Amino acid sequence: MKDPSSQGTQGYVVLIDDERSMRDSVAQWLDLAGYRVQAFADGRKALSTIDSHFNGIIVTDLRMAQLDGMGVLQAAREIDADLPIVIITGHGDVSSAVEAMREGAYDFIEKPFQPERLEATIFRAQKTRSLVLKNRELKMRVAADAGLEHRLLGECKAMQKLRNDISNLANVDVSVLLVGETGTGKEVIARCLHDASPRSGAVFRVIDCSAISTDHTETELFGETGVTDRASPFELATGGTLLLDELVDMPVEQQVKLLRVLEEREVQRVGDNRMRSFDVRLISAANETLSSAIEQGEFRSDLYFRLNAIELQVPPLRDREDDIVLLFEHFTKRAAEAHGRERPAAGISDLAALRSHAWPGNVRELKNIAERFVLYHGEPVAQLLTSKEISSDEDSSNRTLVKAVQAFEKSLIEQALARADGDMSQAAESLGLPRRTLGDKLQRHEIDRERFKSGT
Repeated sequence: MKDPSSQGTQGYVVLIDDERSMRDSVAQWLDLAGYRVQAFADGRKALSTIDSHFNGIIVTDLRMAQLDGMGVLQAAREIDADLPIVIITGHGDVSSAVEAMREGAYDFIEKPFQPERLEATIFRAQKTRSLVLKNRELKMRVAADAGLEHRLLGECKAMQKLRNDISNLANVDVSVLLVGETGTGKEVIARCLHDASPRSGAVFRVIDCSAISTDHTETELFGETGVTDRASPFELATGGTLLLDELVDMPVEQQVKLLRVLEEREVQRVGDNRMRSFDVRLISAANETLSSAIEQGEFRSDLYFRLNAIELQVPPLRDREDDIVLLFEHFTKRAAEAHGRERPAAGISDLAALRSHAWPGNVRELKNIAERFVLYHGEPVAQLLTSKEISSDEDSSNRTLVKAVQAFEKSLIEQALARADGDMSQAAESLGLPRRTLGDKLQRHEIDRERFKSGT
């Protein structure tokens, strides 16, 4: 046997044997050989410590008073059919061990055995297990990367880096802070991190800090016990991922309590003395005002450092000029499918308007424009960008300008109808609009074309 001091950890072994002397001697030998060993007398307890991500093998005796080796084999294969099981059998049980091999056991060792032979068998089994897990991880990563290409569209360098960062971080259970302007897709990115992680089968839960009532901040963050029992989001998301969205809007007085909860991984509901443990992957999202909030003392720096083990910058749409048309085409296709409409073709002037716009509402604003482009049968993008329905995210200070533009548009349409004596086709031609688009605008501005006809 090699000098264990010269070896790294060879792997993990779960050893099951209800005979204490045998269990202790084998565990000691494997420990000296460089393995991390967990020894159990009860197969059920041993299996409770294992899941499909277990990077190790099981070594079990065949004859045991409670759950025997065949029972361990069957139960373990239900957890993971590729988990290597090495059976230790007595001299008279070789036929049973052969049957275990047919049922999926990796190998069997007959008592009495040389420790070196057991070690060699375990070494091969561990190599097999490591290869299986690496292949699984590779397949998951390839699938995740393919999914990211469809969910996070864009060919600019910033988006390529973002997708690569997500792929690298998905399987690493660390806290991630997403920083970017409103509408850049931070929640979508958080969901991608969750869906590509080992936690994907569990819940993804969002706490919108901006939507929490000031009077109920503590109960909504930490839960409540009393007249009404309310579990905290940390408890509800255990095993999965929790997104703290709009982080800057969290009241300062609750930030201290949140920091303690994150450090201790335990939450205490309001009105309750009991501490409740939880297990979540924490992702936070904030806009670019976070740094100034920290400087002004409105956000605690110690909480910031707790949350941003890894910080990802989400680029604004104006810095992704080459992606704008690609995203617009994607959103118009989805809108046409969703509403059962024909997808209008974007002209050169539409593409120019898309590229020249500043996109203060980022991807969310672009998605809204794409949907209206479909619903209004290809109304010029330049006009959609100045319409009063442009985006629910538009700053209220701009709305007087929007109203002025709308009034000007209404005036131009009325003048065109007046010149055309109320003829829709002629008015549409003079305005450079499709007749159907002009009809939609008449309804929107509540214009009665009949009053422009001669003699009316």
